[in-house]
Amino acid sequence: PDAILGIKKRFLADHSAERVDVAVGAYRDADGKPYVLEVVKKAEKRILADESRNKEYLPIAGDAVFRQATKEFCFGPEASC
Repeated sequence: PDAILGIKKRFLADHSAERVDVAVGAYRDADGKPYVLEVVKKAEKRILADESRNKEYLPIAGDAVFRQATKEFCFGPEASC
């Protein structure tokens, strides 16, 4: 069975006023409206305020530093893929 379905089932069974539905890929408040975490708002402000950031499109292969970090995270620093 899909684990996400179990998460949704537990959410629906929880009647706490502080429950958070994490099964949909986005946080929502009691009215079903998107709830943006404060840490996300803070990060967005930092990114927008940084005038040194390059606003150009990434190359087709994506960001090389991000790809390398992802490879190391997934396969370890010694991976040769």
